[in-house]
Amino acid sequence: MASNETEPVSTAEGTGVVITTGFGNFHMLGAAAAAADRGTLAMVFCGAYPTERLSRFAGLIAPMLSQINVAKFSGRGIRQLPDAKVAPQILAELIFKLHLLLSRRRWTRLADDALEIALRLSARSTRASLDHLKTQAKILHYRAGFGLECLDEARRQGYVLLCDHSIAHPQALDALIDGNGAFARKTSPDRLSRLWSLVLEDIHKADHVVVNSDFVRETFQQCGERTDNIHVIYQGIDDTFLAGLPPKPPSGSDALRKFFFAGYFTRRKGAPLLLAS
Repeated sequence: MASNETEPVSTAEGTGVVITTGFGNFHMLGAAAAAADRGTLAMVFCGAYPTERLSRFAGLIAPMLSQINVAKFSGRGIRQLPDAKVAPQILAELIFKLHLLLSRRRWTRLADDALEIALRLSARSTRASLDHLKTQAKILHYRAGFGLECLDEARRQGYVLLCDHSIAHPQALDALIDGNGAFARKTSPDRLSRLWSLVLEDIHKADHVVVNSDFVRETFQQCGERTDNIHVIYQGIDDTFLAGLPPKPPSGSDALRKFFFAGYFTRRKGAPLLLAS
């Protein structure tokens, strides 16, 4: 892993954390809520989030725009997360939605451009707030790919950089997909897509990296990265979700078995293996 070349010239004075979650209902919103509950959250930067003001606005325009699912949008909200601690990056997420639309139409170059604009806009928005937040926080907990130019400024101001990476090492992904989960070789950095190049850059700038499984940590080791600063924290399952599951069929039952799949149903997520089984 590359060394950090920029030494801090000041020390963040607070004891809390600034969190940047990226777009969507990502698990780091839960981390932000937990930090808020403990009184350690300085601010969370995220995509569109149902603050009271945004929820009212969404309700007003929903009848005019059929694409807006107010219930789904409201579902992003977390009770323990006060509006005053949330900084929604709405424009950045709208550009990200444009990236998804362009990707579905296979306009790859334009889609990549839109994605990078969205990521950099998010990072610059966070960077602009770091100076006044350093009286409250000393840790920047960021989602890989959303740190970018914000990180050099954070280091200059003395923040500890904690990168959250929730998938295999970028250089291991292609091999894992081609091998149905078996790792054979790593992808050369110069052959990574623009997104994964930015993600890898964010990982390399971190003081610490948190991953969600021992498997992910092993992919870092297989790719020749340092692992002494990698911390494994498994994500739990919401009790509300478990309580809503239907009863398990009796053993040996001939009843049709149903599978619940959360996420994009793609090759990278193992969809062909699930269908084949």
